[in-house]
Amino acid sequence: MYKDSFRKSRGLMIVGFVFSLLAGGIAIYSYFFKDDSQAIYWFIFAGVAAVVPFILPQIQKVEVKGLASFEAKTESASAIAVSALQEIDQYLSGRLNLTPDEIDDRLESLNQRHLDLVYQYLDGWRMQQVFRIINIKRDEVTRKRMREELGRLVPLFNSLILIANGQDYDKHLHYYYSRLAFIYKDMEPQSWEKAYENINYAIEARKETGNLSFTLYEFNRLICAINKKRIALEEKKQMHQDFHAVYNDLSSRWMLGEGNTSEKIAPGLENWLRSNHYREKINAVLAQSAQQK
Repeated sequence: MYKDSFRKSRGLMIVGFVFSLLAGGIAIYSYFFKDDSQAIYWFIFAGVAAVVPFILPQIQKVEVKGLASFEAKTESASAIAVSALQEIDQYLSGRLNLTPDEIDDRLESLNQRHLDLVYQYLDGWRMQQVFRIINIKRDEVTRKRMREELGRLVPLFNSLILIANGQDYDKHLHYYYSRLAFIYKDMEPQSWEKAYENINYAIEARKETGNLSFTLYEFNRLICAINKKRIALEEKKQMHQDFHAVYNDLSSRWMLGEGNTSEKIAPGLENWLRSNHYREKINAVLAQSAQQK
């Protein structure tokens, strides 16, 4: 790199020297032999051509130093992110113990782009674990162990929420709160109250509405409310509003179909739908939709 820089600098000096000589010659000829008043501009051009080759290398040095410093900082941030992901992976697999404070330290050292990568990794791991919980056949011991493993995500998402609140990343908060709610709902032991509390936070924090990923919040709030030990009158009313929000959304109505949502992650849903006389209505609408297709 330095050899290339030296060659470029030497080439600039030669070119600048040639232009300076030419401009100087024209300036002298114009001034002394043609008495041209514009000769002064040729003198200026000759001076600039002579000086620029010496100034440009200095500017390039400053730019190279700035670029090198930026690259070093970027490489350092990436190395920290890779290290954090490796430790998170070890923690989730049970090969490394991390306290909540240690998790905070790891995540607080990351920039938002790397925190987004961490979130994607954690949510992917969560969904994979839930898929296993649903599909294990007649092995409640293994299912319980997987639910317990799912609980390892709690301090990680608590840390993401803490960071997002501290740095005002409003657009990320509803993702973090909703996933924490899903974890409380599906882990062992389940905490329906905490799940309900966090899904409410997610609904309050979200900015977008109108697609499956966000109607999913109302669906899960309904599941949490069904399984809470104590439910207030206003919360009972909210349950029916959440049902209709899901039912009226064509992209999410299928979740209410009989057998479409596993009892393992939505306990009590079927009984609630039948006791409130919603099952017949849903079946009729879904059957009609199937015929139209």
